[in-house]
Amino acid sequence: MLAQLVLVAGCAGEASHVPPLWQLPGAAIGAAASNAAYAARRARVRAAVEASLPGLLARRPDATESVLSAARIAPDRRAEAIAALDAELMRPVADRAARIEGITVVLMVHGA
Repeated sequence: MLAQLVLVAGCAGEASHVPPLWQLPGAAIGAAASNAAYAARRARVRAAVEASLPGLLARRPDATESVLSAARIAPDRRAEAIAALDAELMRPVADRAARIEGITVVLMVHGA
């Protein structure tokens, strides 16, 4: 039974996020590379947020510019990102780690 399911897994005949079996090795390699690039970008943005947190809390423009640049936010999306960042900075959080995580998420959503 399991063998039959494996054999027909790529033959759904409709849209699916699962590639056909013969494409799985390539899809896995592509996903791993994409995940590694995302993780590296997220780590870079998080480090910028940690370094700039006092300035962000004080609403210093240089701190805001630093994190926007680290997240590679395009000029045409910066106003939207700044508004979301301001909303995140006003949101009550439990601790510093939660604040850093929230800001990182906002920047990753708006960044490239």
